[in-house]
Amino acid sequence: MTTSTPHRTDARLRIDLWSDVVCPWCYLGAARLRKAIDGSPRADSIDLVLHAYELDPTAPARARPNLEYLTAKFGVPAAQVEEMEAGMAARAAAEGLPYTAHRPHAATFDIHRLLAHAAQTGAAEPLMTVLQRELFSGGRDVFDHAVLADLAAEVGLDRGAAAEVLAGTAHTGDVRADIADAQRIGVRGVPFAVLAGRLGVSGASEVDGYAHAIERAWEIVDEG
Repeated sequence: MTTSTPHRTDARLRIDLWSDVVCPWCYLGAARLRKAIDGSPRADSIDLVLHAYELDPTAPARARPNLEYLTAKFGVPAAQVEEMEAGMAARAAAEGLPYTAHRPHAATFDIHRLLAHAAQTGAAEPLMTVLQRELFSGGRDVFDHAVLADLAAEVGLDRGAAAEVLAGTAHTGDVRADIADAQRIGVRGVPFAVLAGRLGVSGASEVDGYAHAIERAWEIVDEG
């Protein structure tokens, strides 16, 4: 006869997630991970902590059309890029997520600084969710600082404070620290999740995969 480790009623599971706003797989992974968290019987005891990662630190500061950017970056015909994006659109649709290849692309460092600001009041995940949906649906230009401030206000942040962050250099150190931590633990691509400080999940797992990882992570937490 085997016995299971009893749940610690005061225990919490921390999930650290490195991702970038412009990363399509991060968009899918975040949605799948959130579904897995919400489906957990201990969802209220799970803390999701977002971390910055620059998919392309050399991306242009000014937004350019996504297809143009990808064609230049990968050095392949536009038709091949469009086929790749069509595949991502199909995957997104299967998750109930809007997706278009016709969206802007630019550097994301300022966006990560704003997300670090949002994290101070627990609004990082709601803001990231709004930013990703706006970007991948072809909605508002999330690289425009005025738009970013508006979106911050929509998730409950003070618009003026958000605009001030974007106009300056606040949270630069926080973003660089996240990126350095990713390098230290060997992150080579995103999304990358670390559960309970010990269990790594690389790439956009399916919902069931994340759910299984959460179960294993809780075993780690409960064992102390």
